[in-house]
Amino acid sequence: MKNLSFCCLLACVLLTILCGCANPRQVMVNPNTWQQTVCASSGWGWLGAPLAYKNYNNCVNNQKVLGLIPLEELEAKDTPRFDTLIDATDKKAARPEWQAGQFWEYSLSSGGTSRLTVQKIGSYNGTAGYNVFNANGRESFYDQSLGLMIVFGSGGVETEYDPALRPFDFPLFLSKSWNATGDMHRSGGHIDLSNHHEVKGYGRIKVPAGEFDAFYILNRSDYGARISELWYSPEVK
Repeated sequence: MKNLSFCCLLACVLLTILCGCANPRQVMVNPNTWQQTVCASSGWGWLGAPLAYKNYNNCVNNQKVLGLIPLEELEAKDTPRFDTLIDATDKKAARPEWQAGQFWEYSLSSGGTSRLTVQKIGSYNGTAGYNVFNANGRESFYDQSLGLMIVFGSGGVETEYDPALRPFDFPLFLSKSWNATGDMHRSGGHIDLSNHHEVKGYGRIKVPAGEFDAFYILNRSDYGARISELWYSPEVK
């Protein structure tokens, strides 16, 4: 019986060694420019798994030489970018109600400006919301919680999100976090999306349009830009 138990244990160990897998992954970020890259590798078995870790570690070390640091390290030491911090212990932001004709104009860090205009209050597939146009005349549809549902192209629906892409979860308040998952459907197929959002701070920011009190929201995503920042001002909506 002891020999049988030993043989079973040995078989399990050998199976683990031969069939082991490795799939390390690390988001690296430039703390000054927020340039992002992902170090990832995968391998199977007693040869593939160690090689995967070696390639992964080489990537991480190379990115550190270039000035990038792990995302978790950035989050631990990075503070929201406010001109003035404000106590937001009891501060909450309710869901806004947009009106036809409302618009917002932005100065882009890359230069120039962009503009969003609420063309009308409408519905899509039975969901109430807003038809919005950008500066280039491209139309999108947002639900009443400001979740992006549809982006229209010249031939009709170009991109559809199921459920709506949800960067906000009203009411907003300090330390609130939420996950937003779903599918992005395009003519060429679909992509699974997974995002994590957290309200990290509240304070006053200065922009060309003036000074505004705003919530600072940090987003971590499995697709596209791995991290992104949002400032939401209840005053501006």
